[in-house]
Amino acid sequence: YFMKLSHEIEMLIWMGYDTFLSGMADGADLDFADMVIMYKRTYQEISLEAVLPYPSKPAKRMTPYQTRRDSALLKCDKIQGTSKNSIGEKAMREFFVK
Repeated sequence: YFMKLSHEIEMLIWMGYDTFLSGMADGADLDFADMVIMYKRTYQEISLEAVLPYPSKPAKRMTPYQTRRDSALLKCDKIQGTSKNSIGEKAMREFFVK
């Protein structure tokens, strides 16, 4: 799975894609985001954008996925919401990443 995902991302980079979007959901979304972050070390021209469907308060207990998500959000080039009531990138970064 990870080898296939890595290969597909690298192929997209070679094809000229430079902006990658992730919904940052548990599982495949975070796997994808982490892989793009890894490739950003080699290909500085690529960017990762978090597209969050709605703001929700973090749980009181941190789960491994929340820790991964927070780490990935800190490394995103842009954070945006899809809700009509989106609160803006700076506010979302502060809200989601403690």
